[in-house]
Amino acid sequence: MSQNKIQIYKESDYLELEYKWYSPSAWFFLFFSIFWNAISWTIFGGMLSSGAPLFAIAMLSFHLLAGIGLAYFTLSLFMNKTSIDVTDNVFNMTHGPIPTWKKSHQYDIQDIEQLYVKKKIKIQKGKEKETIILRAKLTEGRDIELLNLPTSKVQDLQKLEEEIEEFLGLVDRRVQGEVPKSHYVDDEHAKRVSRSFTESPLKSVYFAEINDLICLNSEDHRLSNVVQYDWDDGDSDRRLQLLNYRNEERLIYLGQNGAMLNAYEERLLPLATTMDFNFSPADPMRKLEWKGEVYHLSKSKSGKYFAHAQSGESIDSWIYSNTRGDLLIRIEKIGSTNKYYEALQRDQSYFEDKLRLNNLDKEPQILRNGPDYSENDFV
Repeated sequence: MSQNKIQIYKESDYLELEYKWYSPSAWFFLFFSIFWNAISWTIFGGMLSSGAPLFAIAMLSFHLLAGIGLAYFTLSLFMNKTSIDVTDNVFNMTHGPIPTWKKSHQYDIQDIEQLYVKKKIKIQKGKEKETIILRAKLTEGRDIELLNLPTSKVQDLQKLEEEIEEFLGLVDRRVQGEVPKSHYVDDEHAKRVSRSFTESPLKSVYFAEINDLICLNSEDHRLSNVVQYDWDDGDSDRRLQLLNYRNEERLIYLGQNGAMLNAYEERLLPLATTMDFNFSPADPMRKLEWKGEVYHLSKSKSGKYFAHAQSGESIDSWIYSNTRGDLLIRIEKIGSTNKYYEALQRDQSYFEDKLRLNNLDKEPQILRNGPDYSENDFV
């Protein structure tokens, strides 16, 4: 990578990249611009002093305008930089300080599916002209150009791509037509990173990251772990492990149903208490009884389970629901191990509308004494 070409400023919730347009080729444009403008303006002055026809002066004006444009472009190569600011919510790209023809970009980070570097070759006067471009694929299906400069090099733009994808948690997947790299994650084993949901408090909770503060019914909890389930039907569920200031654990399961999210508060059942289920993955029962409540099998799914690694494990899941739909028994099978979870549905109002992100210096404020659920909630 070119020395001092890219400046990186990174915090836990903020990434800023500065990409300088300057490269040694800018000196060629400088000398060519001086040469072009010196000749053009000298001729223009001579034509004015000699009383040349207006038509000839008008024709020369095109050369003068080209020289001015070339000088402006050259100045931008020496002074301009592209600034990329990424937060938990927004991707923003601007150019300056000299106003430029380059377009600024601003996107919701949830709309960005993948970044990649592409090489574009044009034939001009029998010679190949190569341009290196940073592009982005959006979840809506569009493929957009982010950065296209004549001075860009492959390693510089790939560095930008790497930094942004790492900050956003995007898996580096292969994109058709991109400049090849030595490392990719196989699509079959890669965790999904982009989801589209209707607006609700649960959307912010779903996209929370480790150490974020989440308010459950007026009590702050810190997110300590996230497990993601990518199902074969295209839905992706998440289970969040939360800890309050007393280090008490609460599990929140966010289940996706298309563009909708449903939230459940879970607890893992000890295996000794589940022996009466007589559950067999090879022949799952249609209904089961637990604490006097009858649960019917509502859905079964297969997919990938992501705990700590980008490469997932195979998982099968069965969900049993009571007649009201507010209590679930969720069974998951990973390898040869079965785990049983008891779940109570939580309304969206249970989650505070605003997610207080990365408030690491502030002690959680308890507005009510203790959690508001107990064993009786699961009866």
